[in-house]
Amino acid sequence: MHASNWMARTGLQFSSVVVALTLTGCAELISPAGKRERALAIPAAQCDGASADERARRLLEDTALVTAEPLTVSRRTSKGQYETRLLGAELRYVARASVTAGHLQAEIECHQADVALGRVTGREPDPFVAEGEWLDIDADAAGSALRVRVLAAGREEASAIAARARALVAARKGPTK
Repeated sequence: MHASNWMARTGLQFSSVVVALTLTGCAELISPAGKRERALAIPAAQCDGASADERARRLLEDTALVTAEPLTVSRRTSKGQYETRLLGAELRYVARASVTAGHLQAEIECHQADVALGRVTGREPDPFVAEGEWLDIDADAAGSALRVRVLAAGREEASAIAARARALVAARKGPTK
């Protein structure tokens, strides 16, 4: 079926289709052995030589992280209503001259591999890893910010990722007065 006919029939907006098709390809439920295999496939050259602990600290304590929102896709149902599905989280970072979207994505993928291989223990809140699942990470430039989309394969994990992303932003902002 032609994509435009499919979009018209399902009521999906083009941007939602692009996000869904882009992101749903890689997030998957995976066995511990499969997760280890996926982690081992990440080339060492992609990781910057920092220790797993240093990489986790940089990601989870990064003050450039400013917002986290649920990542959703909406579609029109047969009754003319809209149905929204939670896919994960979208995090935004203040752009810095020393960090590109590609660098940030590689950092997160290396961190995910570090946790899967037991090089570092997962810390809460950490929206970049999931038990029994390999997450799809997609980073790009969004105006004056860097946007990172973290997509889970299942709804429960997507909800947990969104909650951990919001908690991570709240932890960066500190207590409110």
